[in-house]
Order: sequence, then structure tokens, then C-alpha cells
Amino acid sequence: MSFPYSKIKTNDKNHPYSELPLINVTISFGGRSITSRALIDSGADINLINAQFAKPLGFDYKTGVRTSLKGIVNQSIDVYKHVLELEIPRLTVKKVSMEFGFIDSSTVGILLGQKGFFDNFKITFEKYNNYFRIEEI
Repeated sequence: MSFPYSKIKTNDKNHPYSELPLINVTISFGGRSITSRALIDSGADINLINAQFAKPLGFDYKTGVRTSLKGIVNQSIDVYKHVLELEIPRLTVKKVSMEFGFIDSSTVGILLGQKGFFDNFKITFEKYNNYFRIEEI
């Protein structure tokens, strides 16, 4: 299925908009679910999800396996790993279980990375045509 890049306003006068590969996803755990937009990030090793989503999913994210990540600014930040189920409305025929790292960060919502997301879906970026494609594998 093809998706258009999403046009997002920035604070940069020279580049007032960014075009990003965003999709709506439903994340589930223990019978509860949330639906939100997620950024597909081919440069991310793992899937990340903001700590604020743990409460509506019904658990304390700090009970997960704690690990530390370093991002683009080379600063370590703790993440807590849990296995969640992911659905992409109108695309997936079944929920896909994958690991997410919960992160307490004001800049991360849901980020879909290499381990988990790219392992389960074929992603084709065609920025020059202003769309990207996701296929179940």
C-alpha cells in the first residue's frame, strides 16, 4: 500500500516544511490499544515509543528490560523494552508482535526502526515521487 509523505511545519524560515514518512498505527498490549502517528525511520536500530503511552496501555514501562541508547548527539538515554503488538490500519491482516523501547523524551512519539518493523515489512521510499510503500512480508 502506498502512502504520501506528510508535510509538517517547522520553525526554520529557510525550510518552513519537512516531508516525513508518517503512518497511523495501532499499538496493543494486554487487551488495551492506542492509535497514533508513527515515523518510519530507516536510521533507527530499534522501535521507540514515548513513555506517555504506557499508562493507556495499562502498565509501568519501567518494568521492562532497561538498556541505554546513544542518539545523534551521542548522549546516552535509558529505554525500557517491552513486546507490543502493532497494526497498520487498512494494511495488516494480523497484529505483529515486536519489541519497543519506551523512552521518556519530549521529541519522540512513535518511531519505527530496523529491528522489528523493517524485519516484518518491506518498505520502499520514493521521496522523488512524494510517496512510500509498505508491504507485509
